[in-house]
Parts: sequence; C-alpha cells; structure tokens
Amino acid sequence: MKFTRDQLIYFGAEDGAWSEVTVDERANSQITVSDTEGEAEIVIHALGKTNIPRGSASGKSPVTVFRRSGEAVESGLKINFPKQGKDELRIYRNTVAGFDYEKGDVWFVFRKGDRLTVGSFPSTKWHALGREDKEDAGFQDEIEKAFADESLDDIYFETSGGVRIKRDPRVAMAAIRSAGYICEYAPGTKLFTSRVNGRFYVEAHHFIPLSASKLVSGKLDIKENIVSLCPHWHRAIHHADAETARKIIQQLAAMSSRQELLRKKKVTLPDLFEFYGL
Repeated sequence: MKFTRDQLIYFGAEDGAWSEVTVDERANSQITVSDTEGEAEIVIHALGKTNIPRGSASGKSPVTVFRRSGEAVESGLKINFPKQGKDELRIYRNTVAGFDYEKGDVWFVFRKGDRLTVGSFPSTKWHALGREDKEDAGFQDEIEKAFADESLDDIYFETSGGVRIKRDPRVAMAAIRSAGYICEYAPGTKLFTSRVNGRFYVEAHHFIPLSASKLVSGKLDIKENIVSLCPHWHRAIHHADAETARKIIQQLAAMSSRQELLRKKKVTLPDLFEFYGL
C-alpha cells in the first residue's frame, strides 16, 4: 500500500509503500517487490533500473535500513531482477545489514530524492507510527498537579524526526473542568475519585492528534481539541481494534463542539481515521 500523508511526513519521504511479510517471504528470506502496491516503482526510481542487476545478485545496492527496533543505519542490500527477461524484483533479507523481519511484520520502502530506504517493523509498531506517546502518563500526572499548582511548565510531545510539540497541562485541566469531570464518550461510566483534586478521575486526550500538527493549520493544544475520557476509553481510542476505535472517534466527532472544531480545522472523519492509523 502507498504511504498515507502522515507516514510520508513521519519519515520525511517523497514517496513510500508497504506490505505485510508473507509466510513464503519469511521462509525464503526474500521479499518480492510488488508493482501493484507501488513498491517496485519506488525502488527503480531511487536506484535506476539499469543499476539493478539481472540474474544472480552480485554486490549490494547502497540503502538506508530501518531495523525492526526503529534504528536507521546506512547499509547495503542485495536487490535484483532474478529472472532474465522479466521485471520481477526482489530484496533479500540480511540480518547483518539490519534488514530482518518475521511473518506478519510490515516491510516498507521509501525514497528521499534518490536515496532508497528499506525497513521492517512489527505490525503493532508500524500501525502506531506517529501516535506513540511515551510521555502521556507523565502528562496526565502533570494535569492532576495543575489543579493544585497552575504555575507548572509545559510538557512536550515528541513526534517523528525529533520534532517536539508543546502541550500545556493547564489547557487540559480547563477542558476537563468544562466537561464536568465525566467521560465524554461514555458519560455513565463509573469513575473513581482522584486523591489530588477530589473529583472524578478522567484523562485529557487530544482529539485531532498532535502528531497531525504538520497536516492541520493552527495549534492543536487548545481546549476545544481536548476530550475528557476515562482511562478505559482513553486507552481504547489508541489501542482497541479498528472497529471499536472508529466507533469512539465517530461518536466524539458527532458532538456539536467537535463538529465546529473539525470545520475550523478543515478535518473530515476520513482524515481522523487516517490520523489514528485506521
């Protein structure tokens, strides 16, 4: 499949495509590069068709490799047209060079100019790209503190390429207060009481994700973009199966206050599904 807008932005790529690793590709330690998914076009554009050997792969093509761990390294991989007279293209697994994968992983190619990048991630990591927020638990703690001390510093959300986006716990606190300390997705959810502020405990969620900041005009760390959710449904909007996550997003998007936000930001429901990797 071709990269979505947010995947292109995440990697800073001009063009990209991905597929799931099949049983045969893992067993044979070689990836068949698809024409229909757009992968072959990207490889050929970056390397040049005449530079890709036919028959047995002699030597290695210079590429950047993304390891499954997420580390990018400069390396080389065997890439060839294995069958004389045919344009079937293959890339070969090489654990030493950093290109390793398991069945069900996502392997991908993209280019920046004439530089080709090849990589693979576990499926869960791939579908969380740009949406992982390792500081979220700390951010929720800072929101709790903000109820007692509004002189707190901002927290930063780190996205791809080391980009850091500021978020203010006081803005989140104001949104939670405005929502009345309820879960906006499921108002009837039984909540526990926070030991910090004596109110029902809920968490702040940026409805249009901060990771979409490069795709949406204006600030996203604003009260109108922050949803009050209980811990269960907050985790669900990030990690639940696609059907459940879509249902949550669709219901929140239908709220009049969110409709006004989406209109101002020129964000559609399909855009939201894309931002959430759905």
